[in-house]
Amino acid sequence: MTIALSIVVASSNAVVSIRDCLGCLVRQVDASIELIVVDNSSDGSTDIVRTDFPQIQLMTRPTSALINELWSAGIRQCNGAIVAITTAHCIPSNDWIKQVLEGHLAEAAGVGGTIDGDPLSSLTDWAVCFCRYNHFLPPLTASEVDDIAADNASYKRAPLFRHEAQWRDGFWEPQLHRALAQEGQVLRIAPAMLVRHRHSYNFSGFMMQRFLHGRKYGSWRASTLGSVKRALMLAASPLIPFVLLQRTTRRVLQKRRNRSKFFAALPMIAAFYIAWACGETAGYAKGLAR
Repeated sequence: MTIALSIVVASSNAVVSIRDCLGCLVRQVDASIELIVVDNSSDGSTDIVRTDFPQIQLMTRPTSALINELWSAGIRQCNGAIVAITTAHCIPSNDWIKQVLEGHLAEAAGVGGTIDGDPLSSLTDWAVCFCRYNHFLPPLTASEVDDIAADNASYKRAPLFRHEAQWRDGFWEPQLHRALAQEGQVLRIAPAMLVRHRHSYNFSGFMMQRFLHGRKYGSWRASTLGSVKRALMLAASPLIPFVLLQRTTRRVLQKRRNRSKFFAALPMIAAFYIAWACGETAGYAKGLAR
């Protein structure tokens, strides 16, 4: 049978949410859909997949692997005409697969959805959600966009694999989206394609994740710039946390939802942006030294 949709779930210490995440997906799949979990956990998540979901294809990776590397490992095994990716930290809606497939009826290389916080989330979880997903919080409108979040994204196979060089060693969506835009491809938001972020990191863990991801982003961005622009970006790096925090505050206030949670989490959000800025600065410095 032809595989219409492949779903890659990156699982990294997701014991809090993995049963609900995979349980929701399993209830939606049929024979035309393949479900792949790529796991690097040390908290028992791997055993949950093996015991509770033996029908799911499971791949394991070292605990040092980043979520972006888990995605790329899973994508390489996909056979579907559409490839969707998310994490075991997110709980998809009961019609998520239907929304993914309907989203791709439009002419779009990639379709992304809404990411909201979960009622069971802690304040730290909300801080992570505001920091990472503020651009994709509800409400959203169906539209063409420049970016979608990899934690709730899907792509037509042909353009995705045409640009395999952009994600072979780790799925960093800005790199892929830049390549798609350069050939005139379109990304779209499907608002009803919803996942809820429940839990992913504790405070110190997300601080480290932000630094590592910021460093990767800074290094990649430096590779696209000339030496003068790299030097200017490096000089402007101290402004990064303020710019990011201003953008996030504006977006959250415009949404008119969860404002009290946002202000309660604000000190943690600021710390996360400082960690990202330190990483991005290190990436620019590495690029300037080349």
